[in-house]
Amino acid sequence: GLGRGATLRLTVRVDEAQAPAAEAGAASIAGARVLVVDDHVVNRRAIELVLQTFGVEPTLAESGERALELLGAGAFDVVLMDVYMPGLGGRETPRVLRAEPGPNRGVPVIAVTASSTPKDWDACRAAGMNAHVAKPIDPAQLHAALVEVLPAPPARTAAA
Repeated sequence: GLGRGATLRLTVRVDEAQAPAAEAGAASIAGARVLVVDDHVVNRRAIELVLQTFGVEPTLAESGERALELLGAGAFDVVLMDVYMPGLGGRETPRVLRAEPGPNRGVPVIAVTASSTPKDWDACRAAGMNAHVAKPIDPAQLHAALVEVLPAPPARTAAA
């Protein structure tokens, strides 16, 4: 019945060596407002755990439709977008977002995809995505992509 689903245990090992934010002079993304969009709860949770090691408490959305609701309601600094989702997919969602005026029309969108062929990436860029990271998530790669697209921290702190 309802409320009695599968129990999923997820273990994500994040070694000190994988936490680039801990290095002196490394860009900090702590406090960034990150929206994680993925139709699989395990993927959302895995990304959430990695982001928490960077000092980020993300907002999670299970669909492109839900992501657009959240993006219409409040400002975000960056969106991590699963490319292949049922319903409104990861490529359609940014197109809709960019087409409408709203608080996040220009928000950077990072594609999260298990398929990392150049053709796929070109399609993501054409859909208005700014960067991409491969699945399974490599914490260092994710951190680098976030640093690449996020505004410099002083701008973020002032806007908070």
